[in-house]
Amino acid sequence: MTLGLLARSVILLPHDRTRDQRQRERSELSLLSIPAAWAPPVFAALICGLQLTFWEHATTATGEMLDLLLVAYVVRCLLEYRVEENVSWLYKLAVPHASVLPWGTPNKDMGTKLPPSTGAYMFTKYDPNHELVLKRNPNFKQWSVDAMPDGYVDSIVQKFGLSVEAEVTQVENGQADFLFDFPPADRLNEIGTKYPKQVHINTLFADWYVPMNVNLPPFNNKLARQAVNYAIDRNAAVRIFGGPKTAVPSCQMLPPGFPAYVAYCPYTKNPGSGKWTAPDLAKAKALVKQSGTAGMKVAIVGADDEVTKGMLTYLQSVLNSIGYKATIKPLSSNIPFTYMQNTKNKVQIAISQWYQDYPAPSDFLNVLLGCGSFHPGSDTYVT
Repeated sequence: MTLGLLARSVILLPHDRTRDQRQRERSELSLLSIPAAWAPPVFAALICGLQLTFWEHATTATGEMLDLLLVAYVVRCLLEYRVEENVSWLYKLAVPHASVLPWGTPNKDMGTKLPPSTGAYMFTKYDPNHELVLKRNPNFKQWSVDAMPDGYVDSIVQKFGLSVEAEVTQVENGQADFLFDFPPADRLNEIGTKYPKQVHINTLFADWYVPMNVNLPPFNNKLARQAVNYAIDRNAAVRIFGGPKTAVPSCQMLPPGFPAYVAYCPYTKNPGSGKWTAPDLAKAKALVKQSGTAGMKVAIVGADDEVTKGMLTYLQSVLNSIGYKATIKPLSSNIPFTYMQNTKNKVQIAISQWYQDYPAPSDFLNVLLGCGSFHPGSDTYVT
C-alpha cells in the first residue's frame, strides 16, 4: 500500500502528464501549488514511518519519525526541483546551517559549560577571553568515511583576544597555523614577499556593501542614496581591502563571475560599458543639494576589525565631502551584522558583507533584497 501511494504521487507529476492533461490544469505546476496535492506522498511517508517505527524500532519511535520527516523534506525538494527546475532547493538542502547535538543539550547559551560531542573531536577547554580547545573524542568510532570521517590532527586550538597585527605575526613565526581575520592592507606586501609559501588565496563570491536605511533620513530620499553611489571611489575601497588580488570594484549585488551576473554600473563617470570607471563627486554633491538633505548628521555602523575600520573612515570622508556631517560607530565584530538589521537601533548607513551560501542568484537577491527578508524589530535579514 505504501509503495502504491508513493508511485501514484510520482506518476501524477505535471511533467509526466501529456500536454492536453497539463493544459486542463490551472497551471503546469498546480500539483505543487495546491497543498492538498501533497497528501498522497505525505500519507505514504507516515504509513511507512509507522510501520518501521512500531513494528521494527518501537523503542526509538521519536528518532525514527524524525528521520522520516527529514526524508519527506528531501523528497519534496527533489520533486520541486524536478517540476520547477529550481536548483536553489537542492543547494539549500546541502547548506550546513546547523549541527546535530546529543539529546539533552540545553536550547540556550551554555556560557562556559562545554556541550557534549558526537564527532571526531570534543571540547576540552573554553575561556572566552583566551582560547577554545578541541581534542580527539575517545568515544568516536568512524562508521563512514564519507558521512563522518575521522580527523587528521590530534587537537585544535582557537585563540581569542589578540590584535590582528599579533595574529599575523604569530602565523609568520609558526606560532599559529591559520588567520581567521582579514590581515591589514599594510602587512600584505610583507606577507606576500617574505612568506609566499604560507599564502593561500581562495577566491570567494562575496559582497562588501553599504546598506542605507530607506525609512530614515537622509537615505529615505532616493537622490541621497544615488549621491552615495556616485561619490564612492570603488578603487579606493579595493585598496583598503588589500588591492586587486583580494577584491574587485562592482556596482551590484551579484559578484562578478557569479551565475547570472551581467556587468551593469550606472553609478560611474562615463557609464555605458557596464563597468565602474571613476567616482562622480560633482554629480553626487548636486544630488545631495537637490535632495534637501545637505548638512544632516549621519552615523556609520560597522565592525571594529582593521579592514572595516578603514572602510568606515573612508566612507566618513566621502559623506563629509558631499555635504553631510558623518561620524563612525565601530562595534565589536560579533555585534554589527545583527545590530544594523534591527529597526529598533535606527541605523542610517553601515558597512556590511554577504558571502555565498550556494551558487544561485537567489542567495543574494532574495536574502538581501527580498521583501520577505524584512522583519521589523528583528535581528535577522534586514537590509
